[in-house]
Amino acid sequence: MSFRVATMVLGCALLVGACGSPQEFTGTWERPVGEGFSSLSFDPIDGGYRVRWAKVDGRATVRCDDDGLCEEYFGNDKVCDWKFAARAGEADGELLLEVHGNPVDASTAPVSYVDRLVLEPGGRALEAHPLSTDGAPDDTSRPILRFRKVSDLPL
Repeated sequence: MSFRVATMVLGCALLVGACGSPQEFTGTWERPVGEGFSSLSFDPIDGGYRVRWAKVDGRATVRCDDDGLCEEYFGNDKVCDWKFAARAGEADGELLLEVHGNPVDASTAPVSYVDRLVLEPGGRALEAHPLSTDGAPDDTSRPILRFRKVSDLPL
């Protein structure tokens, strides 16, 4: 699995709810990926959210700890370390999710990006909108991803 594919699977983000409070973002959100799923879990903490990413897709898996530190594996081989951090954005009710990936393979460059998740009316789905990649405004090289809420409880 290529590193670029892994970053596209992630697609995470900022949570903006024109009609919602941060509590509406709390829980677990999921989207299909290949042979499995990718999920994001948000749990409110002081100043932001605790974020966990999980992925199961054939031989690719991801697990995170309570501090947003994640390890991605392909089979038994670790391929990347990921760090997630959610913080309030400039607009009221806005959270930004910053994602940093450090591949184990030294020949592959690290990646970082910021996404914005927009809560859809009804609060049962959200879309991840890329804002920046590696510090530059995103040129739409990453797609908008749609997650559906599968639980009001975080992982």
